[in-house]
Amino acid sequence: MKDLFPGYYSPSKEEFSELWQQCIFIFDTNVLLNFYEYHNQTREEYLQVLEAIQERLWIPHQVALEYHRNRIDRIIQAESKFDSAKKLLDKIIDDFI
Repeated sequence: MKDLFPGYYSPSKEEFSELWQQCIFIFDTNVLLNFYEYHNQTREEYLQVLEAIQERLWIPHQVALEYHRNRIDRIIQAESKFDSAKKLLDKIIDDFI
């Protein structure tokens, strides 16, 4: 029964460990675009992980295409969020001084 419906059964610890050692990682476009919104430390750690799994990393053509089509807009959005936060903090500081 388990062979017919494997999706209904959790893998054993051994199976899960083997999966992590042999799987191919495929990222959604947003996983790559979110890179622009991370704190520097998080971004550095993220890059280290990507370097560690680079032999098992696959980016489909569609993901790469969507990434390139949306990259500049995502950078602008991230900068806008940081600018808005800075203005808000500056206003709070001005109100208390």
